[in-house]
Amino acid sequence: MAASMNRVTLLGRLGKDPDCKATTNGNAVTILSLATEESWKKDGQKQTRTEWHRVVLYGKPAELAAQYLAKGHRAMIEGQLQTRKWQDQNGQDRYQTEVVYSGFNGKLLFLENNPNNQQGQPAQAQHSQQQTNQYASARDGSHSPQSMPSQQYDSYDDSIPF
Repeated sequence: MAASMNRVTLLGRLGKDPDCKATTNGNAVTILSLATEESWKKDGQKQTRTEWHRVVLYGKPAELAAQYLAKGHRAMIEGQLQTRKWQDQNGQDRYQTEVVYSGFNGKLLFLENNPNNQQGQPAQAQHSQQQTNQYASARDGSHSPQSMPSQQYDSYDDSIPF
């Protein structure tokens, strides 16, 4: 029997500001509209196609996305595809396929601090690279080591036994 995997990685731009709401028990839920683009040349003319993806985040990653992302920001999302089914007002079955940030296996990376060098953004949206790195383990559920500036590596070279 073969193993199976449900994993999606998207790298794109937000088409609108994150939509953050709270569940009845107070947990944050944020919906992102993420655009990915494919381009090619046909008869010497550049052709492009944009795909729109609905991304759902829960808990702390949802709060961070709502706080630090905005329309036009680039982000990378890793999660799982899930399809929801419901009935509309006319009793017709409707389906919605979403990329869901999947807890320990999910990742959310903010790929830029301030797109287009816009000035005057709210203070909560302005953050340094150090703050971005500080929240990296909270966003992606991992505990990866933070990178050290190159000048700090030299002090460790003498203690390496090989």
